[in-house]
Amino acid sequence: MRTPAWLGAAIEAIDAANAQDPTLVDDAGVARPKELVHAEHMTAWLDRLDPDASPAQRLAARAHHFRRWTVPRSEFPDGRAGYLRWRKQARQRHAEEVSALLSDHGVPAEVIDEVGRIVAKAPRRSERGDSGLKLTASEPHSVDIDPPQADSLEAEVQTHEDCLCLTFFELQGLDTAARLGDKAAEVVAKTLEKMSAHGRSHLDRADLDPAVRELISSAQSTVEIIERLADADQRFTAQRRRIVSLLLGAGRPVSMPELLDADPDLAQSSVYRNLVVLEQAGVVLRVVTGSEFTRYELAEDLTGHHHHHLVCVVCGKVDDVTVPDALERQLEATLSALAEAHGFAIDDHRLDALGRCAACIATA
Repeated sequence: MRTPAWLGAAIEAIDAANAQDPTLVDDAGVARPKELVHAEHMTAWLDRLDPDASPAQRLAARAHHFRRWTVPRSEFPDGRAGYLRWRKQARQRHAEEVSALLSDHGVPAEVIDEVGRIVAKAPRRSERGDSGLKLTASEPHSVDIDPPQADSLEAEVQTHEDCLCLTFFELQGLDTAARLGDKAAEVVAKTLEKMSAHGRSHLDRADLDPAVRELISSAQSTVEIIERLADADQRFTAQRRRIVSLLLGAGRPVSMPELLDADPDLAQSSVYRNLVVLEQAGVVLRVVTGSEFTRYELAEDLTGHHHHHLVCVVCGKVDDVTVPDALERQLEATLSALAEAHGFAIDDHRLDALGRCAACIATA
């Protein structure tokens, strides 16, 4: 792709504006303007993730935090309402200032509009109606590059999101971990959820503090869940995250009524639908007990806890049990021999011992 003449001038103008940021951060031992450093990191990640990125992508990456310090969060009330007011005003100011700057430096109107949609992470106008952030050019300019294809924006938006997340981990990850404490793990998991598999594959190349890398490592099961759901064209929604959290906290297979008792805000119909999705994606395992209610647990390879089940056929209670390593090896050898004799390939194994639990025996 031919580099348009206006691209370099527009990026220089963005950098000149961000260089005025009064907040300085350490950048390889040098105190430099915070938003200028952020913009440079965004561009560096874009070069790695998509060397053939369009001019609109490059401008969006460079301008995402354009003069952000001029609308400080501290001037708005605490809480979500204050945050939403701040975000709305910051976006409006960002749209106006970036639009004017790009227009002044000869960027075509359609490219300016594309930059706005990438920054806002919005679909094209034909897909979004009248909603979404839009940058408007004051005067149209001749176009000296091919316009983007109609289906290209989704990929460009995802790449932009990947760059934002990688830059966040590098520049703000340690501060976030220190500031949020135990809640930092949730922020890391939600950030990973926003990333594509391609973006997450670059985490090992990021310049991360060991504490941040440890947080990311501890969230690998979340990453695996995200990827399994993505393979099934599904997302790790808030309710699915809640169900997974309840299953993880239970430490044993639980029924849907038990999930509903644990969180009264969950609706039975939606819990059932989400359990089906999670099971089909390989996140949740269904344990059939023969009782009125089926039990569910997280897939064993997500928890790293290999176990078997004691299943009460009267009340349906299921307990997880482990066996000594020597017995487990003997069991694996026996099952492998049986499978080979039948031309069968075993991927995993689990034994369900059916009987009656202590409570049911006592009341018999």
